[in-house]
Amino acid sequence: MAVKHKAGDAGLSLPAIIVDPQAGIPQFRQLYEGLARAIREGQFAPGSRLPSTRAIAEHLGVARNTAHLAFEQLIAEGYVEGRHGSGTFISSE
Repeated sequence: MAVKHKAGDAGLSLPAIIVDPQAGIPQFRQLYEGLARAIREGQFAPGSRLPSTRAIAEHLGVARNTAHLAFEQLIAEGYVEGRHGSGTFISSE
């Protein structure tokens, strides 16, 4: 499935992540795995801010809750840290 793009997301900096609703794997898991892989491969600098769940959801054409669940899993596994009111940041460790 092609990645859906919307007007206004041109500045969104994300690695190539494809979420395929027909894959038989939950969409949040596909997004989580894509982001976790990008973090492990150094595509995000430690301490850098991730785009919001809303921006990622719109960029990929998925529900915001899908992006939220992926972020929650990234937080649970220590890939990122949520800072209330500031966003979600790549862990420095």
